[in-house]
This record gives sequence, C-alpha cells and structure tokens, in this order.
Amino acid sequence: MIRTLIASAALAAGLVGQAGAVTTVLVDDFEQFDLFVWNGGAPYATTDTGATMSNLLMRSVTHAYASPPADPMDGWLTTGPGFDNGQLSLANDGLSAIGTVSWALPAAFIPATSSGVMTLNFDVLLSDLLVNATLKLGTTTLGSQAFGGPGPVSFALGASQDVINAWGGTLALVFSGPAGYDMTIDNVRFEAMAPVPENSTALMLLAGLLATAGLRRRMAQNNVRA
Repeated sequence: MIRTLIASAALAAGLVGQAGAVTTVLVDDFEQFDLFVWNGGAPYATTDTGATMSNLLMRSVTHAYASPPADPMDGWLTTGPGFDNGQLSLANDGLSAIGTVSWALPAAFIPATSSGVMTLNFDVLLSDLLVNATLKLGTTTLGSQAFGGPGPVSFALGASQDVINAWGGTLALVFSGPAGYDMTIDNVRFEAMAPVPENSTALMLLAGLLATAGLRRRMAQNNVRA
C-alpha cells in the first residue's frame, strides 16, 4: 500500500514539474556565406544572394532606403562569419532603411502541427533604437512586433505552419526603424514546445489515485473482519 501511494505521488509530481520537450529546426545561424549589401548612393535598393547553405536553404539579403534620399548616406546589411562573426547586422548612418533577409523553404521543412505550437524565433544581440520586425510568408504578413534591446523575439505561425509543411514558400524577416538605427540578430529557428499536462490535471490524477488506494485499503480491512 505504501509503495502504491509513493508511486502515485511521484507520478503526479512528475507530471506537474515536467518540462515539455523542445523541437528546434535551425533556419540560419549566419555562419555560412558572407554577404554584404551596401548603399552609398543609387540604386536605393540592393540585393545579394548567397549559395545554398548546409541545410539546403538559399539565403537572400536586401538593403533599401525607406525613401530615396536626396543625398544618400552610407547604410549596410551584412551577414556571415567574415563580416559579423556569424550574425546578421543592419546599420544606417543617419537614414531610415529597410533590411530584409529571406529563405526559400521546401515543403515539410518544419515538424507537423502535432509536435506542438510552432514559433519562428531569433535572438536580438543589439538594438540601439526601437526596431520593427515583420515576418512574411510570400506576400502574406504573419506578424509584426517591435524590439528595443537584447533578447529573444518570437512569432507564432498558426495555420501558416500547415502551409509550409504542405508547400514550403519564401520566408522573410523585414526590419525597419527610425533614422540611424543599428541592430544585430542571430539564430533564426523554428521551435515547438510539446504540450504537457496542466498542474490541475496532474493534481486531479493524484487525487484519483489516492482515492483508489484508500478504497482498496478499506475493502482489505473489511475482508479481514469478515
């Protein structure tokens, strides 16, 4: 009986404290293929495309001024180990610019929906001003949010996860901000946290197990008296 109670308590406690397993699919850690996109004058939008990365994705980066200035000042978007130590950096000297990094995703690149709620995450290493990040799949905007300092940024994919699983598509992160902003990011990835039982569910399980154990004990005592 004591062993039954101990096992029941251990099971419920394990469910309460269990952390869901994280499924991670790396999109880009910016360790491959140096790209440097610089605007020191016209044209006001410049794109560079690297070779296929080790995960078979093609990366493209674009730097464009928010509006063509009369007297362009330097701005650049760099990525790769040779430029920024395996990071993506966007700098604008006195102007407001838009930086885009995009990847052509094949079908079934990320886990199925049953893996849990999937998000697209990246780490902000530097942001000296408030920067807006927009996530797009093709021409569809999946979400937009601002960040103003180091830390993780996360976008929920929702139904778009099923679209990527079925068809793939071009995934893009678009960054914009005020004049003179600078930012650096790293480790763009898909992540899913496997669902775990809620605390209330685990506690109900424990209560049921204890009630069952108590009933068995009373039945055993009645048999002895009989």
